[in-house]
Amino acid sequence: MWCGLRRVSHSFGDRRVLCDLDLSIGEGERVAVVGPSGSGKTTLLSILGLLVSPTKGEVVIQNEQVSDVSDLPPGTIAWVQQTTNVFQRWTVLDNVGFAAMAADVAKEEAFERAQAALVLVGLEPLREQQARRLSGGERQRLCIARALAAQAVLLLLDEPTGQLDRETTEVVVEHLWKASEGITSVLATHDLSIADRCDRIVALEYGRLVTVNA
Repeated sequence: MWCGLRRVSHSFGDRRVLCDLDLSIGEGERVAVVGPSGSGKTTLLSILGLLVSPTKGEVVIQNEQVSDVSDLPPGTIAWVQQTTNVFQRWTVLDNVGFAAMAADVAKEEAFERAQAALVLVGLEPLREQQARRLSGGERQRLCIARALAAQAVLLLLDEPTGQLDRETTEVVVEHLWKASEGITSVLATHDLSIADRCDRIVALEYGRLVTVNA
């Protein structure tokens, strides 16, 4: 197991969301987690990303058991979430460059990474534009670029196209897939057309994972 969860359970009060759940992910593998709203997909990602401590069980990243983000080098994990939180009056380049600096990268290198990430997601022509002027799909690509600029080894994506229309979703996913090639990724989604493009699909059912395809 390069990364994943071992016998993880998690409850919110009396409501158990995850139950003795095991998830083993290989290095460079792209795994989709599907299930209806409220099935625990976000909770699973939050535990794997060390934002939430499980009620029971272990988290493994890079072959090591970890319990806190402080156990990892800065920038090990990157997130793309369904809410496109950006600095509205900053340029596209500044949004991505300063996010890379947050991963403990020197400014010059951070902005070199930002420039490269913007090329990968097709936003390089808009690098000097204020983020508030971007469309919804462009903002989502900006968020993907921020995650890529961190050069993390684990990419977590929580319904990254949940607020986009079908046409925009296709554009965003195409850029995402090209840009994240070879990066270990876990994608939570309700959209099976996106999940089908992953190496493997697992479904959350009654707090446990069931393999859909392999």
